[in-house]
Amino acid sequence: PEAFARAVTELLRQPPNRVACQRAVDLYTARKVLERVYQACRELNRTLRETVPCHVIKDSSYSIQPKGRKTFPVRVIIIYQHDPTTYYAGGIGVLVNTFIKYAPADFDISLVGVSVDPQRYPIGRWQRLSVAGRPFSFLPIVAAHPALRDRVPLSLRFTWALARARRSIDFRDAILELHRIEPSLALRDLRNPKLLFLHAHPQDLYNPKTEVSW
Repeated sequence: PEAFARAVTELLRQPPNRVACQRAVDLYTARKVLERVYQACRELNRTLRETVPCHVIKDSSYSIQPKGRKTFPVRVIIIYQHDPTTYYAGGIGVLVNTFIKYAPADFDISLVGVSVDPQRYPIGRWQRLSVAGRPFSFLPIVAAHPALRDRVPLSLRFTWALARARRSIDFRDAILELHRIEPSLALRDLRNPKLLFLHAHPQDLYNPKTEVSW
């Protein structure tokens, strides 16, 4: 929030122009979206803990509140064809990184994605990474670049790999965050709470080069 306030203040000091105004709107919108998502995760986590047995996550701690009630970590598993170790043009990847970077301290975040460099980040092996100093767990399940197209769409390959990699993912007490519809097909039998982001603009439906063809 402090960095956001400084950025907006700096923009407002600039001469009025369309770009500066749009950047301010984008920053404000992104912050509000993340605040709502974090709050939704907390509410889902509270409901989840009240309806199913709780499993304390290894290497994760919980705090004792003044009234003596245990506060368990909010487990969030992000499932998207994203490689956080590689820069590429794409708003969804930026959103995923931003979600991890600014997530509250009691959020235990995992990302199931892809690997541009499978030799350094092997497929099917969990690793600990960080975004701007915020640690999270990363499991690449496909060797691919998020921004490059292939004969077989990456979303289909990713969904197929997700179905095969399910045994390597601990879904207990976790909230699943999805950024495409296709991977949800491999998880349709899971009763975990799911958050689905639909990243589409109405005008994009008329773009002949859009990837949202269905």
